[in-house]
Amino acid sequence: MFKRNYLILSLLFCPLAAFSNQYQIEPGSDLVGQTFTARSESGETLTDVGNRYGVGAYEMADANPQLPAEGELYSGQPVTVPAQFVLPKYRKGIVINIAECRLYYFPEHSNIVYTYPVGLGRQGWRTPTTSTSIIRKATNPSWTVSSTIRAWVLEQTGNHLPNVVPPGPENPLGAYAMYLGTHGYLIHGTNQPWSIGKTTSAGCVRLFNADVEELYQQVKTGTPVKVINQPYKAGWQNGQFFVEAHVPINTGSTPTDLNMISAERSIMAALPNRDMAIDWDSVRSIVSSQNGIPEPVRMNNSWASSETYYQ
Repeated sequence: MFKRNYLILSLLFCPLAAFSNQYQIEPGSDLVGQTFTARSESGETLTDVGNRYGVGAYEMADANPQLPAEGELYSGQPVTVPAQFVLPKYRKGIVINIAECRLYYFPEHSNIVYTYPVGLGRQGWRTPTTSTSIIRKATNPSWTVSSTIRAWVLEQTGNHLPNVVPPGPENPLGAYAMYLGTHGYLIHGTNQPWSIGKTTSAGCVRLFNADVEELYQQVKTGTPVKVINQPYKAGWQNGQFFVEAHVPINTGSTPTDLNMISAERSIMAALPNRDMAIDWDSVRSIVSSQNGIPEPVRMNNSWASSETYYQ
């Protein structure tokens, strides 16, 4: 395995204002951002540190398996912040990758990408893979509660939800909502910020309120939206080939171009007309780690068969 060359930063010397959800896509590069090491403040959790840099809870936990996912960290503890991303294969409009719990927005006629952690559907309520668009936008939306959700809340808590929840602090949609053509699904804010970067919703896509406000102001009605499930991504930067592996999330969908669950398929899709020979043992090591960090892949002198590893 190649040794990672992390950018070492301290929260003491690097203020939050230095970081942004916006990245410039360099010509010929499929990667943006940088993985680095930050230092926690006393009493912070991994999620707290990730929130400083726009990195979600699951992303932080996967990149720091040696640290407690929920427990408090001690002051000055080194924490890996996986803020480097292989861009998804689709790069138009909004792309949401279920396996990452992450949204990408590619503005038209631009070499810029915005990316945010998102909360997605939990088991039994998975956010579906889909190719759709934004059909409506609303500020201070009311929440029309489905009969399924009302029944579930009643069973779990004994509470009766109203048919419609008006705007306000009790409304889980927050102040901004974008309605998808796939019926019943929205991109919206939240009154439960702890859920961002996790799979805990009833299927909708949640963002931090500041993030959804920024996105809402840029996105127009008609913007294409693809919800994909791609736990393995691959791409190039400065002539080096990278693979990024996440813990797969089973959506119950059959494999398609949107639900690409095979590491080999993702890798080969990033190698058209590339006279390169992949070291599949190197790939196996990266895939097994599932740490969400783009890793460089070794190359062989000749093509190696992947049949003994990938099914």
